[in-house]
Amino acid sequence: MKNKVRWLVIVMSVIILSGCMSLTTTQRKAYDDDQYILQEKDNYTFTNRSYQDEDENYAMTFDTFYGVETLWEMDAEAEGKLFLEYESNLKKGSFRCVLVTPENEVITLFDGTDKGKLELDVVEGKSWLKIVGKDAGGAFAITINKAENIRIETVKQMK
Repeated sequence: MKNKVRWLVIVMSVIILSGCMSLTTTQRKAYDDDQYILQEKDNYTFTNRSYQDEDENYAMTFDTFYGVETLWEMDAEAEGKLFLEYESNLKKGSFRCVLVTPENEVITLFDGTDKGKLELDVVEGKSWLKIVGKDAGGAFAITINKAENIRIETVKQMK
């Protein structure tokens, strides 16, 4: 009887742990399908991630990233400008940063290893800055500056 209980506990533990650590279909497909990126709820998996999030500065390193994570939500009272400075160094996989507009358009801001500055016209309404990965590993940093009529809020996830 004790052996049956012990085996049952072991089997249940393996099932629970494998379910928590496995990638979902959504996470695997997100990079190539804007419909996943447009979803309000994020769905992602990281391994060995460290990050710094201070006001309008965000930096992260990670060994593996699958899925979609929202970094910032922006609410523009009227049309305005956003200024981004970014640098990404990809060691493996696919990685991109996107802007989701109030019209649910997904605009790729940078992809893979890249460095630069962008000036973006933002329309009235809510927009989101998201990162998307498919077996991605590496590091990135983003600094965002905005017009006064745009409110930026860090989206708090389970980090």
